[in-house]
Amino acid sequence: MSYEEKYQKALAELEASGIRKAHYLPVGHRISKHFGSQSRPPHYNTFYKNAFSMGIWFTVGWGIGMWILVWRHADKIYSEAITAAGFAGMIFGLAMGCFYKFMARKNNLSDWDDL
Repeated sequence: MSYEEKYQKALAELEASGIRKAHYLPVGHRISKHFGSQSRPPHYNTFYKNAFSMGIWFTVGWGIGMWILVWRHADKIYSEAITAAGFAGMIFGLAMGCFYKFMARKNNLSDWDDL
């Protein structure tokens, strides 16, 4: 079965499960699909892939935002800013990995390979 057929089956299963569209098609996923990525919806990824990818994006975005809005005015040194952003990204990534794995199990979603 092709990627696109699996992807459409996954979307149909997610919609039928009652999960909100904003949860099964988050902004980052829609952006990557727009640029041609063949990524799975987050509910079909592994815990580690979700935790790592979401943690990295959060670290970068939150770190830059905090630097521009708060830390540069507070004379924060770079190493402290990087450490704080990395820690926040790690916590966010782990939380999102748990969230997507919990929701997939709660709604009895199929494995990607079984679609």
